[in-house]
Amino acid sequence: MYTLSLAVCVLFCAFLAAGCGEEADNAARSGCVEFVCTWGVRGTADGCFAGGPRGLTVGKNGSIYTIDKAGRVQEFSQEGRFISAWWPPDVSAGRPQDIEADGVGNLYIADTHYDRVLKYSGAGELLAQWGKNGSGPGEFVYPVGIAVDRTGNVYVSEYGAAHRIQKFDPEGRFLLEWGAFGEGDGEFNRPQDLAVGRAGEIFVADSCNHRIQVFSSDGKLLRKLGAAGDAPGQFRYPYGLAVAPDGDVVVLEYGNSRVQVIHADGSVECSGKTGRGDLEFNSPWDVAIGASGDLYVADTQNFRIQRLRLVPR
Repeated sequence: MYTLSLAVCVLFCAFLAAGCGEEADNAARSGCVEFVCTWGVRGTADGCFAGGPRGLTVGKNGSIYTIDKAGRVQEFSQEGRFISAWWPPDVSAGRPQDIEADGVGNLYIADTHYDRVLKYSGAGELLAQWGKNGSGPGEFVYPVGIAVDRTGNVYVSEYGAAHRIQKFDPEGRFLLEWGAFGEGDGEFNRPQDLAVGRAGEIFVADSCNHRIQVFSSDGKLLRKLGAAGDAPGQFRYPYGLAVAPDGDVVVLEYGNSRVQVIHADGSVECSGKTGRGDLEFNSPWDVAIGASGDLYVADTQNFRIQRLRLVPR
């Protein structure tokens, strides 16, 4: 697939832009999830992913917004039909890593190599930006993860100088920060993705410590989940996080190429392995949950999005 000529790739991407098509009658199923559909291929045309999709979110309008390693934002329907695309102001120094929707239709991008946050409308209009290089309040060095709570406060993770979480109000004013480099309680080693729980708690994918840490919205440590390993409940480089409507925590592992679902009772189910088939992943980076409860996975080095469905227990 990756050696297709440019002309063939453009035609193939145009075909894919029409979306996933009908769901399979005999969908692949593994543990806690089943396969629904997939879309995307390596390329630069609409509906393709140059370098692979790296961040994604579900907008208030139900659209799936992705950002790939080229820096392009694309909007898709839930079935994978291409809708629109736009670019951040500049990507010559490096590409953003995460994108997140709020509850009123705006989108926030962690513009990693420009040490700032970009705020867009759902239609791609740049509304605001804040941040500059540095380790002081409101400054960033490699911001990589972003989340928005129900009141519009914005949380940003970074790892380049200060391994920490910063919290901002909806207008981008600095409120507080927590964290430092290390492996102790409340410390981080490359905090990656963030997710907001049903009670407003903040889940942090502490990726190089191979664990999830959970904090109150004012930065107090509530609990820790996981340790390094391959068994259920253990992680290797958790990069993606999402919280389902029923409170289940979904963890996407870059290192183990799988999805884990952590239930409220503490039980864990795992799905996925390394590969190119349905429910197989290659260096997956991010996961998001739609209002219906379906999962969308940025299957980065397979240059596609996989749409999965949580299987009721």
